[in-house]
Amino acid sequence: IKKSNTENNKENTQTVTDLHSTEKVKDTQSTDKSGDTGETENMQTSENVQQTGGGDGQDNAQIAGKPEETNSNFAVPSVNGKLHVKGGKLCDAKGNQVQLRGVSTHGIAWYPQYVSKECFASLKKWGANVVRISMYTYENGGYCTDGDKDRLKKLVKDGVRYAAENDMYAIIDWHVLNERNPNTYSDQAKTFFAEMAKEFSGSNNVIYEICNEPNNGASWGDVKFYASEVIPSIRDYDKDGVILIGTPDWCQDIDQAVSDPIKEYDNIMYTFHFYAATHKEDMRKKLKAAAEAGIPVFVS
Repeated sequence: IKKSNTENNKENTQTVTDLHSTEKVKDTQSTDKSGDTGETENMQTSENVQQTGGGDGQDNAQIAGKPEETNSNFAVPSVNGKLHVKGGKLCDAKGNQVQLRGVSTHGIAWYPQYVSKECFASLKKWGANVVRISMYTYENGGYCTDGDKDRLKKLVKDGVRYAAENDMYAIIDWHVLNERNPNTYSDQAKTFFAEMAKEFSGSNNVIYEICNEPNNGASWGDVKFYASEVIPSIRDYDKDGVILIGTPDWCQDIDQAVSDPIKEYDNIMYTFHFYAATHKEDMRKKLKAAAEAGIPVFVS
């Protein structure tokens, strides 16, 4: 599943988004995201921390196996239940730290055929336990521009159910990108997430990602204000669902969340995006510092 994104006015093509909670990052070789299959492997420190590993044949062989049996932290809803944040860590219903890893769709308005039970089953066979359902908001076909809102909402809801049928977690991604500032469509976001939270408050596999990549001048103050507007719409129905919050500069400036975190709500995590082709040691250091500060970080 290919996903085109914009970073510093350049297009990067991704086949896989590595999705996992991060506590303390081990410095490992980054996975090449330019291939057709986009396999990834996560490596852990003694503190159960995940970072993307290499992409050689040995890694791919491990991915093709049964991660539920080889990694006790690899979570599935039927066993681990609804997730929550505890002490800066992503944990299951019993308080055990867990790992998520998986794939993001491209924009579902353009590639709805990949929102299917069969596609998600294939991802599960590859070793994924989460799928990110990416709904663009601004571009052609976007939810807030000229897209068919009812069709897009149905795709999101169907995707959550297909994930559940494959015993996978699902991230509902409000994919901010070319509008840059998430406040541009905050009213629509509030209505959308209220509907989703009402629909899935009783589900144990849903994570809400309220803004993908604030960029080009959208400040952390802008994001915090947006979060203060949107989070209550979710909490009105889903009191403890995990909520992911984007950070400025295409989710690179996680350090701003470290210095000025959101304190009003529980079960929130801050997102960080790592582009393997261009992000090097400086980004790893930034992420490691955030994890060591105890900030809950999710690489989406």
